[in-house]
Amino acid sequence: MEKAIKQLHMLMNNVLADFSNINKRRIGVWVKEGDYLNSKVEITFEDNCIDYEMYIYLHKEEQEILTPHEMYIFLHEMSHIVILEKIKNEQGIKAAEMYLNEYKDDIKNLEKKAKKENWSDTKIQKEYENIKCEKQTDSLTKTLFERYVRIASV
Repeated sequence: MEKAIKQLHMLMNNVLADFSNINKRRIGVWVKEGDYLNSKVEITFEDNCIDYEMYIYLHKEEQEILTPHEMYIFLHEMSHIVILEKIKNEQGIKAAEMYLNEYKDDIKNLEKKAKKENWSDTKIQKEYENIKCEKQTDSLTKTLFERYVRIASV
């Protein structure tokens, strides 16, 4: 898993170099053994700052590298951080908090509607991609992926 972890660090450092307004010390990244790549970011607002705890779960042999899909998933999580930091720096911490709350509410409403109407997984995924905050994140993720996938694949 050593090579995969190096790739994750390389991807993160490239993103942080391009977006210098992000305080690196407020981001914690933990890589844990898992059955497949999965990730989550826990976000807390404190003292006019945002703290991020990113958990990456993956299963790799020591010399095995990340697949492009796994890099994309990681960059998607980094995109959430970049967007929240941009909002915080341009509009203030309250605006970033409101953005995150709107995102959570949209997801809750989607899940409630999906359960009530018994949507298929495909329909849920399609509707999820239409959430305003998710569209922004996906757009940035695609840009970051195009920019960094070759660098991290070395």
